[in-house]
Amino acid sequence: QAPHLTSGPLKNAMARAFQQSGTRADEMDILSLYDCYTIMVATTIEDAGLCAPGAFGAWLGEHDLSHKGDKPLNTHGGQLGFGQPDLAGGMTHVVEAVRQLRGEAGERQIGNAGLALVTGNGATMSEATALVLGAA
Repeated sequence: QAPHLTSGPLKNAMARAFQQSGTRADEMDILSLYDCYTIMVATTIEDAGLCAPGAFGAWLGEHDLSHKGDKPLNTHGGQLGFGQPDLAGGMTHVVEAVRQLRGEAGERQIGNAGLALVTGNGATMSEATALVLGAA
């Protein structure tokens, strides 16, 4: 049987990151998600447990993903907003999350940034990294 194509190794990576940090997806103040393709944002949000599998569309309609919203997502524009800088793409998400947590994101600063989920993947979803970062 073929693998489920709307879920991937990020699901396990995020589960480990949440377990190791003692946090849950719904506690994240900022989502800095690897977005090489639009579908990756949807599958990552579903795999994180923020909504049920297949429910991303409804979840999206219920939340504001802007820097002023309830679920700030890729506040730096993400790779879909500024172009995918090849191998450096994942690092841009780490840098943005750290800027947010330090209060150094300028006009796109979110309020009360305490926890950030950062993800990265590569090699056609065969490699996955998930970090939970916290403000000092």
